Amino acid sequence: MKKETNFTGKYSSIHEFIEKNNLQKEATSILGKDWEADDDIAQVKEILDSIDKEYNVTHIEAKTKREQRADDYIHVFKNENIWAEIKADHTDEETGITYVDAWTSPDDDEDGCVIATIDDKGFTTYIDERAKTDKYAQEIIQEAMIRIDDERHELVDKVIERLKQDFREGDYTVIDEILVHNVSMSVLKNSLPEE
Repeated sequence: MKKETNFTGKYSSIHEFIEKNNLQKEATSILGKDWEADDDIAQVKEILDSIDKEYNVTHIEAKTKREQRADDYIHVFKNENIWAEIKADHTDEETGITYVDAWTSPDDDEDGCVIATIDDKGFTTYIDERAKTDKYAQEIIQEAMIRIDDERHELVDKVIERLKQDFREGDYTVIDEILVHNVSMSVLKNSLPEE
């Protein structure tokens, strides 16, 4: 049973997957007349396998507030991607580098490899050049960059609030540390009004 449709995307439930893709007949045929949602990912995979075995289904773990609000936890993608699973959920606390790890199969015993890194300013370094053009890799990298940007803005807001509090109390230690150790002479000169 081959349907010419693109099922790739993120879904909040098997019901949303079936409704968006008009697969009510297939669901009844595969899962039974009075089927009930049980293991959404396994059931979506079962339906897809009956239509087109070129699709993969994985679980999305919400790492950011934005992802939690999205309510999507099922990721359906074509196996045309180089990697079966990609995650960008490990950040080295000392360096601020986020590692983009990838696996070629959904097998839990497979060792992953780092295909890219993203620094704390959002600059991406590709270790595997194929990640530059792989749609799935780019999707994960873009999501990670948004998360990193959100985290940076949240941190900047906290530092600003702390500086305001310190200034009210006459304490300039934090701003002194930032300016002396982290800002170049040219940036300091350019931040002053011209005389």
